Amino acid sequence: MNIKHILWIALLLFGFQAHSQVVLVGLQTNEAVRMEANKLNAETDFCNCKSEEIIQPALSLPFFDDFSVSTIVPNTQLWEGRSVFINKDFPFLPPNLGAATFDAIDSLGAVYTDAVWFPPTVGDRLTSRPIRLDSVTLIQRALSPADSVYLSFYYQPQGVGNDPEPWDTLVLELGIPSGDSAFVRMDSIKVIADLLMESGQEAFVMFDTLWAPVSLGCNPLVYMINYDPEPIVRGDSITILCDSVYEPVTSWEKVWWSEGMKLSEFQQIYGKNFVQVMIPILDTTWFNPAFQFRFFNYISIATDMYPFEKSNGDQWNVDYVYLN
Repeated sequence: MNIKHILWIALLLFGFQAHSQVVLVGLQTNEAVRMEANKLNAETDFCNCKSEEIIQPALSLPFFDDFSVSTIVPNTQLWEGRSVFINKDFPFLPPNLGAATFDAIDSLGAVYTDAVWFPPTVGDRLTSRPIRLDSVTLIQRALSPADSVYLSFYYQPQGVGNDPEPWDTLVLELGIPSGDSAFVRMDSIKVIADLLMESGQEAFVMFDTLWAPVSLGCNPLVYMINYDPEPIVRGDSITILCDSVYEPVTSWEKVWWSEGMKLSEFQQIYGKNFVQVMIPILDTTWFNPAFQFRFFNYISIATDMYPFEKSNGDQWNVDYVYLN
């Protein structure tokens, strides 16, 4: 073999190696979250009746959660929604056992479908239930800035997961009802077709109008068009729209945020694994009977050029949330 052939082989091998680098990416699903979501959805679907909105009373002070009791999803007695991951694995040496991890995985256990590299999009949210911040219920006394009410928590970027970029911030907002309401969804109900049929009617065919059953508490003005090519006959079970669902609109204001960074950089700056933040509640606006606060994180993941890299990352951990 002459020198020219050896050089050609060397160049080919070098080129092959240059384009064969292994790229390590995060997980694209969280199986624990996915399984929990399937279980919760199955429990919801089990009810064949109109879903009633349960109006729960606002919480009273103190508000506290160290995430040591609930696992996978947040404690529903304290929080709304279930997108954050309550776990003991991602936080690095937390103040206690367990923390709330904010990342790029949604409440169904999959990577957020609208997540892109830039601009960053909102990932997980952790929203408190409404809290009575207008008064101390035990002694029936109004609260004011003079009572030195503080919201405190511990936070940490990355943990043992993926470090958030500087623009993948962790944000805290405070909120009160705006007085408006917004459409959220259409409520539905599963019924036997007989209930919707007139006397002597044997079937619904394609393009028939199906009216919501008033006898079951549905809105008499709500209806749907049947697009099923197969006839719906007596004895069939069908799901029909029942009513519109509206929820109060909350007005939010950002009061704190932190830029993303590596845990090692965080430790170098603060000399700690977790840092405590204390937010004084000074504005009288917040002393409201339906006060809320929420955390959320921004995420930026793979571009369309490298969709296989679209995986979990940009993680933050929050722990020991206390309002009093």
